[in-house]
Amino acid sequence: MKAASFRDIALIVLPIALLLGLAAFLVAKFVQPAPPRVVVMSTGSADGAYHAFAERYRAQLAKYGIRLELKPSAGSVENLARLRAGTDGVSVALLQGGIAGAEGATGLMTLGSVFYEPLWCFYRGAAIPLGTGLRGRRIAVGVPGS
Repeated sequence: MKAASFRDIALIVLPIALLLGLAAFLVAKFVQPAPPRVVVMSTGSADGAYHAFAERYRAQLAKYGIRLELKPSAGSVENLARLRAGTDGVSVALLQGGIAGAEGATGLMTLGSVFYEPLWCFYRGAAIPLGTGLRGRRIAVGVPGS
C-alpha cells in the first residue's frame, strides 16, 4: 500500500474545509440567535397599571421559558432614563406615547402601542368649554416623574 502524498491529502481536506467554512458563513448570516432567557423591564409604580400589565407579560413569557424581571419606577420619565442609560440591566420598558420625543429616541425602538390612556377630567360646577376652559387652572396629573 502506497503512502498518501501531500497532493492526495490536499484534494480531500481542502474541499471539506471549504464546505465547512461555507456552512459556518451561512449559519452566521441566516440563523438568528435565540432570545435571552432573562429580560429586565422597567414598569412604573408597583401598584400602578403599567406594573399590572407587566405582571401579565411575565406570566405569558414564563410559558416559553423566559423570565421577566420587573423593576418598579416612578413612572415613564424614569423608565425612559433607564432605557437611555442602559443601567440596571433594563432592556424593555412601558412608556407613555410621545414622552421620548423625536430627538430623544436615538437608539431606542418601539414595539407599538399596548393600550390607550384616556384623560379623564372631573369637576364641579357649570359646563366649561373644551380646550380653553381649563386655561390658567391647576390639574393633578400624578406623582412627579410619572
